[in-house]
Amino acid sequence: MHDVGSSSLFRILLSTLLIAFALGCGDSSTATNDGATDSDGSVSDGEDRGDGKADNGDGSTPPGDGSTNSPYTEVTGPLTWESEADFSTPVQGVVCKRVTYLSEGLTIEGTACRPAAAGKYPILMVNHGLNAYGQSYVANYASKGYAAFESAYRGEGMSDGEIEFCKGEIYDVRRMLQIAKTLDYVDTTRVGMIGFSHGGCVSMRVLLAEETLHPGSILAVSNVFGPADMADVHRLWANELNDITLFFLHPRLTQGIQDLEEQCGGKPDQVPAAYAERSPVTYAEEFKKFNTSIFIGHGVPDHIVPVSSNCRLASDIGGFDAWHFGFGDVITASAPVNCGFPGLAWKGGAAPTSTFPAKRTIMIFDYADHDTGTLQGPLMLARANAHIDDKLSP
Repeated sequence: MHDVGSSSLFRILLSTLLIAFALGCGDSSTATNDGATDSDGSVSDGEDRGDGKADNGDGSTPPGDGSTNSPYTEVTGPLTWESEADFSTPVQGVVCKRVTYLSEGLTIEGTACRPAAAGKYPILMVNHGLNAYGQSYVANYASKGYAAFESAYRGEGMSDGEIEFCKGEIYDVRRMLQIAKTLDYVDTTRVGMIGFSHGGCVSMRVLLAEETLHPGSILAVSNVFGPADMADVHRLWANELNDITLFFLHPRLTQGIQDLEEQCGGKPDQVPAAYAERSPVTYAEEFKKFNTSIFIGHGVPDHIVPVSSNCRLASDIGGFDAWHFGFGDVITASAPVNCGFPGLAWKGGAAPTSTFPAKRTIMIFDYADHDTGTLQGPLMLARANAHIDDKLSP
């Protein structure tokens, strides 16, 4: 099978994407893109986590003792926005607000959008990639009939704190969800999440905490090229430093590796538990217990998040309908490159488009990179959105 990730064409197409992602991996201890500076990460208001890094960010303790079945705790804090202000959007028929709220003593920025018409709408948490806050088109999801919420997370937008790489961000999203459930325009019986890249990892770990504490509370999650194993991400970035065709990206890749190592306390072989606690694949046995409908979408030539990790995640969890989209969007009943894991039976025939009968679905695309706007990216996004629509419809 042709490995599209090795072609010169795809390296050219992916260069721009790598630049954007590498900027998102910039020094999290400096000002963010919009001029916001990070705080020292101190905590207050009765939401103490010790040094701010003693737990998993979702209320559980790290799996450093070899156990992944750690207890999860409820998020705590005021059940109201700290501030809210209307802002205009070109999307018609929706109402959007910029909000702030407290999360472990940090002030976190977010966006809340809903249809303008009165009613009770399903909650959709939209979880963005690194430094992509405000680019996930929350208003567009509101125009489809969702009460859509996007946390900037700590260290991004105008939020306090530092980027923690799928750790403290979990608490930030859970706090926003907790507040969202108190609003008079939401239907708390229909809750879903969609996450992109870093936000895909965040979505899976929010699911882990919320379903452990409140079984059946989240109906569906669509994970679009989210990291499943942070150690694999580190290895991929390190390997790309040896790729001469990406020489102009090496400074940014180096910075991304440095930031990840700073948050984790070292390289994967030095502090494996720090990478494991951030990685959804660590918790595969727990995901097996949940009835939440899960969709995973990923592209073979992704040079930012390795596709193999999500295939391994699906294999370890089990129960996935697996679909392989080849050239011309033709379904291929064989494993994609780097996805030959046991327990994944690659199906033939027509793949789901609007109705997803399986509880768990993974779709791998030979011509989708780390972007939903080019090549097979729009098809992947359409399937991710359709999965949410199917599971959250009345």
